[in-house]
Amino acid sequence: MTVSNTRTTAIDLVSFRGNEHLLRASRLSSVLVRGGRIFQHSTGSAATYELSEVVTRIRTFISHNWIVLRYQKFLALTLHFNFDIAMAMTCVAMLVLGILSVLGWLQRLVSRPWGFCCRLSCAPIFLFGIWFMRDFSGCHGCKGPSVFLDKTCINQEDKEIMKRGIERLGAFLSHSDHMLVVYTDVYLQKLWTVYE
Repeated sequence: MTVSNTRTTAIDLVSFRGNEHLLRASRLSSVLVRGGRIFQHSTGSAATYELSEVVTRIRTFISHNWIVLRYQKFLALTLHFNFDIAMAMTCVAMLVLGILSVLGWLQRLVSRPWGFCCRLSCAPIFLFGIWFMRDFSGCHGCKGPSVFLDKTCINQEDKEIMKRGIERLGAFLSHSDHMLVVYTDVYLQKLWTVYE
């Protein structure tokens, strides 16, 4: 192999030149739906690959380890992606309930001290926003940002396409705006996540 062939191969591995169909991303709602069911096991299929689509850019590259439990990844990802939405929902609800309290309308409905409804509804509204916002918004056409998840974006059934996808992890990263690491104690002990 000559130096020019080596350079061409190295450049090919950090780009999708001639392999644009390999640059794929899933929508966040399809990754977080049903409590992050996609994280239940690492085995991919044609159905999981169909959760991704060809894109020109990826918003967030999600790096994680399959040994970590599904619920831990789901909680970390929902906190990262849904916190702002959950806080906004909670603030709007508190504002509305506060205005209703000041106007005296809540006292007619609930004979409790001022702020009772706000304190009672704050945590459930926030938790709903954190846990279920992507399920809810996905049902209404808002699929969220594009994300890279190895199980959905690299073909797991066609071994040749899988090999080309794995070889281009650097290209996936270079076409991503952000990299999100779901870090645990085992993250740096597994070859795959160190490679990413």
